[in-house]
Amino acid sequence: MSDATADRELPLFPLGLVLLPTMLLPLQVFEPRYQAMLAQVMDNDRRFGVVLLTRGSEVGEVHEDLDASRSRVGTIARVVRAPVDTEGFSEILISGEERFRVKDWLPDAPYPRAQIERWPDEDQLLGTAPGAPQEELVAHLAAARTELEELGLVLAKAGQPIGSVPLTDDDPVRGSFQLAAAAPFDAYDRQRLLVAPTSQDRLILLRSLIEDLRTLVLMQLDSDS
Repeated sequence: MSDATADRELPLFPLGLVLLPTMLLPLQVFEPRYQAMLAQVMDNDRRFGVVLLTRGSEVGEVHEDLDASRSRVGTIARVVRAPVDTEGFSEILISGEERFRVKDWLPDAPYPRAQIERWPDEDQLLGTAPGAPQEELVAHLAAARTELEELGLVLAKAGQPIGSVPLTDDDPVRGSFQLAAAAPFDAYDRQRLLVAPTSQDRLILLRSLIEDLRTLVLMQLDSDS
C-alpha cells in the first residue's frame, strides 16, 4: 500500500459539524478525555481526526453501534494554534488537511480512536478526474465561485450575509474544498461534499446545492415582498 493511503491509528474528535480539507476551525477543548487527546497529539505530529456525529453529542453518550452515531469519512486536522487556558480548557485552531475513511473503530479509551486509511481524490491519485479534462474542471471551479458570489448577494438582500468569497486555489481538488468550506451549508450537505469521490463530483454537487439555496432564498424574498 502506498504512503498516500497507508493505514494508521488516529485519535478522533467527533463533532456535530464537518471539517473540510483547507478549512480553518476554532475549537474549544474542555472535556478531560479530549484534553488528554490534545496533550498526546501535541507531543506527536499535532494531528487528529474529525468525524461528523450523526447521533448524540460530542461530549455525550457513547453508542455501541458506532456506525450509527459517527460518520466513517472524516478529515485529518492539524493543530495550528493551541493556547491553553488556566481554567482547564483549551481554545485551539485547527486546519483540515486531507480526508480519510475509517477501517475499524477502536475502543474509546482513553478517547475515541480508529484505524483509518487516507482517501485522496481520484484526481490526486491519477493526476486528473476520470472522464473530465483538467480544463473542464477549472471551468467548473470558476463557475462555482461566480455562483457562490451571486448567492452571497441574494443572501445579503435577505439579511443573511456570508461575507466575501475567498480566492481559491486553481487546483480543482483544493479549490472545490475551499468553496465548499465558504458556502453556507449545513452539516449534512457538507458531509455530502466531503464524500464526493472526485473534484468533478464535488463541483457538480456544489453548484447544484448553491443553485438550490439561491432558488429557495429568492422564493422567500418574493413571498416577503
